[in-house]
Amino acid sequence: MGAMEMQPGEMGSLSARIYNKVREGLIIGNFAPGDRLLMQDLAEQLGTSITPVREACLRLLSEQALELRSGRFVTVPDLSRARYIQIKVIRMALEGLATEHAADHVTPADLEQLETFRASFVKNEKAGNLGEARSSNRAFHFGVYRLSRMPMLIGQIESMWASMGPI
Repeated sequence: MGAMEMQPGEMGSLSARIYNKVREGLIIGNFAPGDRLLMQDLAEQLGTSITPVREACLRLLSEQALELRSGRFVTVPDLSRARYIQIKVIRMALEGLATEHAADHVTPADLEQLETFRASFVKNEKAGNLGEARSSNRAFHFGVYRLSRMPMLIGQIESMWASMGPI
């Protein structure tokens, strides 16, 4: 979890930056279903007090990306079949909407960048470099979402990714 460290110059309130760090960790799979996250440990890893960590966790709890187990720790929810199907259905609807709006704004340069991400995914998947393949897959999808120019929609999609991890 060394990637959890705060970087100098990151923008936004402290709790918002911590929220983004933890959510990113959920999206890329730094935390597995069932993992127990102690708020004090997160605070130490991020070099901050527990208050902004608690605020970030409360926000992730409201998005159902985490579950509260006690006042001191949260867990990453298990990905049951029912939860997976529910998230998948919602994600597909939201991603379809983002893609529809992205089509209105896409440029040849954007398509070239998306093709680079797609090709990287295929190459890395064939080579068995799963971490790189996941990274390329995510870059492709989030590249399409950004083209929608709908920040609220992108936020909802990101919440679905955080609830599901890198599947």
